[in-house]
Amino acid sequence: MADTTLTITAASVIPSIAAQIRTGTVSAGVTVTAGHVLYAHTDGTLKLAVTTTALTAAVVGIALNGGGPGQIIRYVTEDPALAITTTAAMVVGAQVFLADALTAAGLMTQTIADINAGEFYTSLGTATSAAVLNFKITKSGVAHA
Repeated sequence: MADTTLTITAASVIPSIAAQIRTGTVSAGVTVTAGHVLYAHTDGTLKLAVTTTALTAAVVGIALNGGGPGQIIRYVTEDPALAITTTAAMVVGAQVFLADALTAAGLMTQTIADINAGEFYTSLGTATSAAVLNFKITKSGVAHA
């Protein structure tokens, strides 16, 4: 099955009133755009999440604004109705995952079958409409066999 990468349109990331939001600092050498999926690096900064290791797949949230190295950004950690527009419409009821390591870092996918052997699963929630995600992170810490 082909990967259904969901690149989020930066201007369309709109948290609901029930969203849990935090702030963090962007890591050196990293540029974040609203909609990027993030993990917390061991140095306390934020980087783009990817499935290659348990650390880099341990998603902490989705960026609400952009920023460069050393800048402060806001990110949502949980939201029952996170409004987002993606390049491919989300399928209602589909589970959304951190995209596999062969895809650009910081993106989402609806296709768990594309998570390659040795990569780590992270569920980002369930699509409740083509443009709304019940965003709740589940870090498996488990590599695909």
